[in-house]
Amino acid sequence: MVPPKKDKADEPKQDRRAGLMERMLTENRKRFGDDGCYSALNYGSAIYGVPAGNLALEYLLCSNVIACERIYLLSGARASGKSTLGYELMRKTIGAYGTGTLVETENKTEKSLYESYLQDGTGFMDVHATKTMEDAQTRITRSLEDYPKFFPKNDCPKMIMLDSLYGNRSEETVEAIEKAGHSDRMFPKEAMMISSYFGTLGDKLIGKPIIFMATNHEKKETEGQGYGERVRNPGGAAPDFHASYHIRVSRIENFEPFLDEQGRYTEGYMTKLHTKKCSRGSDKRTIHVPVRWHRYSVEGADGRPRLLQRSWYDWNESLALLLSGDELPKSLTQEIIGVTMVTKKKFNCPMLKLKEAHPSEVGAAIQSDPKMVELLRQKLGIFTDREMTGTP
Repeated sequence: MVPPKKDKADEPKQDRRAGLMERMLTENRKRFGDDGCYSALNYGSAIYGVPAGNLALEYLLCSNVIACERIYLLSGARASGKSTLGYELMRKTIGAYGTGTLVETENKTEKSLYESYLQDGTGFMDVHATKTMEDAQTRITRSLEDYPKFFPKNDCPKMIMLDSLYGNRSEETVEAIEKAGHSDRMFPKEAMMISSYFGTLGDKLIGKPIIFMATNHEKKETEGQGYGERVRNPGGAAPDFHASYHIRVSRIENFEPFLDEQGRYTEGYMTKLHTKKCSRGSDKRTIHVPVRWHRYSVEGADGRPRLLQRSWYDWNESLALLLSGDELPKSLTQEIIGVTMVTKKKFNCPMLKLKEAHPSEVGAAIQSDPKMVELLRQKLGIFTDREMTGTP
């Protein structure tokens, strides 16, 4: 016996509405393409990115990944370490079998500097030296347009870094930049123009595993008597609005040269990273990260010794500092991990049976325990997003 055909009016309203939305979505995909049309339900779990690699950086970003399809802005005073942080995040992207593009605008970046941070990854980053805003925009746009030509499967993460956001829109200021750089100059109107350009990047990033990053020099402004001093970023609020993440970089103190555990003559400084804006979760999160380097000699192609520098961010020590410091409530961390500082170089962690251990050792022990990492992610409000590692 053939069952009676149901009338559409008998269908539950929820099912009818779902079917209607699916047909509408299908039609819109035909008209506008797959990349720009999706349902919020399906897209809710689609956040992915390059593995951050350490709980301290994950805490800063509110995610276990450096999210793709996002714009990052690194701001800070002159020589605060903005560019070096950009190179560090570039290294993580390349380490996930990715590639990088550096658009350099200041006529100051030396090859030895990013070699120092990228190490073997230097061969997977191309560098474009530019002098004007128009040229920088052209290089960035070209890099975005070229990506699908070389990676049609969208299987290779890429970082495009602009170092730095600046305001030169004609050749009239090029000579001055070549002599002294631009960090002491201010072009608020022109910086607004390049900031508004960021607003056009959103559509170009959708559906592509691309991270766009720019550095921006803070300028000090002295107010009238009694108002004190404040800082601003050229371009006004536009960089904050368009950047999915805005991280302020500050250099806290320089370290006295010392011999590390491997017997290397090491120098460095402590940097503070503070999220002024975070589209993934809570802003106003702060971590402190030691930046270290040592110099060594290798034999050059001509047989003569060549002096090189190896630089790195000590994320493990940063994690120990975070869990023992005042940034987090003691009730949040002590019952879970119980890290305490004895001296700057000696930390206790009874739960891991570590007594007066170096903070890097404490951080490394925590990172090597998957159950502890997952528990801390939950307690610290870190989202677990999909890690993209590309293909070797």
